[in-house]
Amino acid sequence: MANAKFVLCDLSPKLAYNTNPEKNCLREALQGLSIAGQLSAKNFISTQSERKGRALKKSHIDKLSLAIAVCALGLSLWQGYQQRVQNHVAVEPRINAYFKLDGKTDQNGLYVFNNGLGPAYVESLEVTVAGKPVTDNSYGRFGGAVQSMRLGTDCLIVGGPRPNDSLKLGEEIGLIEISKNAPSACALTKLVLGAKIQQHLDFTLIVKSIYGDRFQYNFKSNVQTAL
Repeated sequence: MANAKFVLCDLSPKLAYNTNPEKNCLREALQGLSIAGQLSAKNFISTQSERKGRALKKSHIDKLSLAIAVCALGLSLWQGYQQRVQNHVAVEPRINAYFKLDGKTDQNGLYVFNNGLGPAYVESLEVTVAGKPVTDNSYGRFGGAVQSMRLGTDCLIVGGPRPNDSLKLGEEIGLIEISKNAPSACALTKLVLGAKIQQHLDFTLIVKSIYGDRFQYNFKSNVQTAL
């Protein structure tokens, strides 16, 4: 023990009042041991307190470091998610369909257009006339719709996307349109085509983006929704 007090006793009775030198020496030794013990206990308590303080401080630093690491990880994950969302939005297709009668370009019919930011890959197409589903004929699904609406196919050009076809960015496709070389006998078809399409025809087109995000477009409501 660093602070122990050693007592060197002289047991010879040199002084008159020192009638019991052994007892006095023992008392001094015990006092020295008591003082040394008290000092050792204080040093031990002080050392333990310092150790606890350092351990508590280290614990707080560790917890703070862990909290900062968790926050950094959360921010990194959030930024990654936002970047992924932006990447998907950057190539999202946007489908619109409309009836157009344009004398300048000699277009008269129903057209579909991709005015989004990326290509649209066709997954499925459902066509109805007066609320009833139509099936494909030799002219495809819209050929079946033309037949159901009792329009002369000799006057029309009929098309339509098939599954796994794609609509390029900015691409317009004719679905049902009057042929530019239609004879004069097609005048009645030209007259009623728009009204019949607007009143009776509806279709739902499901497409996918380059990332596989799926969208559904409905002609009557002219709304595209994510699936």
